[in-house]
Amino acid sequence: MNVFREDNYKEIIKKRVKEVSKLKAQSLTLRKLAQSISIQYTYLSKALNHETTHLSEDNLYDLCQYLEFFPDEVDFILLLRSAQIASSPKRKDFLAKKISKMRKAKELHADQSSSYPTGREINFLLSPLAWLTFFALGIKEIRHDPGLLCKLLNINLYQLKSILQNLSDLDLINTDANLLNIIKINKYHTHYGVDHPLARIHQQMLRPFCDTRIFTLPEQDKYRFMATFNANNASIKIIQDKFLDFIKEVEKVVIPAPGENTFQLNFDLFKWF
Repeated sequence: MNVFREDNYKEIIKKRVKEVSKLKAQSLTLRKLAQSISIQYTYLSKALNHETTHLSEDNLYDLCQYLEFFPDEVDFILLLRSAQIASSPKRKDFLAKKISKMRKAKELHADQSSSYPTGREINFLLSPLAWLTFFALGIKEIRHDPGLLCKLLNINLYQLKSILQNLSDLDLINTDANLLNIIKINKYHTHYGVDHPLARIHQQMLRPFCDTRIFTLPEQDKYRFMATFNANNASIKIIQDKFLDFIKEVEKVVIPAPGENTFQLNFDLFKWF
């Protein structure tokens, strides 16, 4: 579930309850949920299932914390609640614009996944070798002869087949029983936004592979930029907006381009002090 594509805060809560139940392989009932944040079950049930009854802001915040939403998701959910209970047309319009602006900041045309991951998805996201294999299969020569990846990634045939099996189980590719015959790539571009539970861990796992690779490349085959500077919060917000615009422009170039090589684009912007 991508929270930022939802319109109703109640539906977000109910969907997350189902996701948590599926992930933990045990039912998380509304009664258990009500007990966890010390409210009456009848009140929670009515608030989530009746149009005119709403959770208080504090209760909704407590629910979001219990269900482990990310801070920006919590902000968005609380914003949706405010928009749903607002009676003033001017305030409704004001909140609608804030919601639209927040969605735009989060929107990327590439597919994003924010639902709780399955076991196979965990293996995919936390394995840089599986990640690189998936993208390498977008290259015609490698797709026709996946065995080439054994030398390119320094893995053996057993490891390669295990990776291909995982990609097939996730429905990212279609193969025959031998696994080395790639019948179809079902998704060529994928992106896991920061709202995905494993996004940051995935990035940390991939970063050392990037560092190792970039140091082995000749200067003409790599570009790395670093800058340390002083600024204020307003200027950083402008840079962040420009970066999102840049990514959207990159997608327009990348998505229709033929897969001749696999590239990596990293961007870091953070506060030192």
